[in-house]
Amino acid sequence: HEENVEAILSSVVYFMSRNFKAYSTLAFIFDPNQRVFQLNAHYSKSPNIKSKVTIPLGKGIIGEVGSEKKSFMSGNLPLYRSEILYYQQSETINSLLAVPILSEQNELLGALVLDSLDKQAFRDQDKEILKRFSVLAAALINNARMRIFQEKTAKTFQLFYQASHNFSTALKQENVFDVLFNIIPLIVKCSRQLAIIFEEETRSGLVIKAAGTNPDIPIGFRFPINSGLYSFVFQKRKPVIIGDFQQYQSKYFRFQPNEPQNPSIRTLAIYPIIDDENRCRGIVSIEATEPDQITSDIEHILAALFENASVAFTRAILYQHMERLATTDGLTGLNNHRHFQEMLSKEIERSKRYKRPLSLLLLDIDHFKSFNDTYGHPVGDLVLKEISLCIRKSIRINDIPARYGGEEFTVIIPETNFDGAMVIAERIRSTIECHIIRSYEKQLHVTVSIGCASFPSHVINQQELIDCADKALYYSKEHGRNKVTVYSPAMSECGKKK
Repeated sequence: HEENVEAILSSVVYFMSRNFKAYSTLAFIFDPNQRVFQLNAHYSKSPNIKSKVTIPLGKGIIGEVGSEKKSFMSGNLPLYRSEILYYQQSETINSLLAVPILSEQNELLGALVLDSLDKQAFRDQDKEILKRFSVLAAALINNARMRIFQEKTAKTFQLFYQASHNFSTALKQENVFDVLFNIIPLIVKCSRQLAIIFEEETRSGLVIKAAGTNPDIPIGFRFPINSGLYSFVFQKRKPVIIGDFQQYQSKYFRFQPNEPQNPSIRTLAIYPIIDDENRCRGIVSIEATEPDQITSDIEHILAALFENASVAFTRAILYQHMERLATTDGLTGLNNHRHFQEMLSKEIERSKRYKRPLSLLLLDIDHFKSFNDTYGHPVGDLVLKEISLCIRKSIRINDIPARYGGEEFTVIIPETNFDGAMVIAERIRSTIECHIIRSYEKQLHVTVSIGCASFPSHVINQQELIDCADKALYYSKEHGRNKVTVYSPAMSECGKKK
C-alpha cells in the first residue's frame, strides 16, 4: 500500500534536490513483509535510474544502511566494494550520502540518498541536514500509514457490517455459503473457492458450491473423511493455512492419496464451519495462484468472519428444522396438508404461466378403519408409514407427495396430463398391493383406491381440481376398491367435500 505515500516522498525529494547539489536524489520505502527497499521517488540528471528497483535488506550500500540503521557517507565511492544498485548501467558516482528513515521507536521505514559525480561532494553538515529530512519523511510516512490503517479498518468494519447483515437474512445453509463467497474476494485475493458439507450417512464430504478458475474439483465431488488436509479440518475443527502449497504437494494431499497435483494452487486456506455442539458441519477453502496471500491481518479478519458464519450456519439449521416441522407430517415425513395446499397453488400458477398440464392424485387406504380397530393404533401408524414409503418409491423426483389427512394421501404431478398421471397412479397402487407390512409375527397387506384429475383438462382452479380428484377417488371406492380412476364429468356429484 506504499503507493499512498508516493506524493509525500516526492515532495521530500524535490526539496532535497533544491537544498543539495546532487546528481541524483532518491527516497526509498522499506517493506517489512518482503524485507526490501522500494524506490518510491527520485530526482536525477541521469536517465538510467531503475524506477522499479527493489533492494533487499543488507544488500549493497542502501541495504547495509537499513540493516545497520546507520548513515553512510563517502567522497571516494570507488574504494567501496558494495554497489548502489539503482542505476541501469554504470555511472561514475564518486560521492554518496545515505541516511535511514527511522520511526521514534527506531523502526526502519526507509532511506534517503544523495549521490554526486564529484569527489568529496558532501560534508558532515550535509549529513545532519539530510537527517532532518529523514525525520520529516518518517513523520509523513507514519501519518500516511496511519491513514491507510484507518481506511483499512473502516473497510473491514464495513465488510463485517455487510456480512453480519447478510448472515442475519441467510435462512438456508446454502445462503451462508453465498454470503462467504461474496465477501471473501473483498478480503483476500483468491482464484477459487469451494464449499463442502459433511454427509452424516456416508461419513464423507460433498462439494456443493464452487467459484473461480481452475475447476479441478467439480460440484458433486465426494470424498471420504479419513485422510488429507480437508479431512483434517473436518476432524480437528481447526483451519489449515498454507502459504505455498507447491512446497508441500509431495508431502500432503487435499482429498485423497494419489490425487493429481494442481500447480496453480499456491496459497491454500481451509476454514471449518462449526455448529453449537462443536461439530464441523462444513468447510470453505480459499485458493490463490500466488503464494502468501493470507497475511496475519487477513488471517484475523477471516477467523472472525468464519466465527460469524458458524453462528449463521447453526441458525440456518435451526430455521430449516423449524420449517420442516411446520411443513411436514410428523408421522410419515411427507408434506402436511397446509403445505400441500401452498405447493398446489404454486404449481397451478406455474402451469398457467407456462401453459403446461398438471395432475393430482388422491389416495385412500381401503378398509383402514376396520383394520385399525382390529390391530390397534400402533399398527395403524406403521401402515401409514409404510404406505408413505411406497408412494415415495413409486413417484418421480419432481412429484410432490403429501399426507392429506387421516388415511388419505395426495400426490401433485407437475408437467403431466391425466394419461401420464394414471401410469404413476397405477404404479403406486400395484406397489402398495404387493408390499408386505411386517408387524411382530404378522405379515399384513393393504390396498388403496386412487382418484385422478388434471388441470386444465378437467378444471379451471385449485378447489375444483381437488374436488374432481375426490370424485374419482369416491368412484374407485364405490366400484370395487384397489383401483385407479380418472375423473369424468359424468361421475356423480356425491363425492366427499374436502
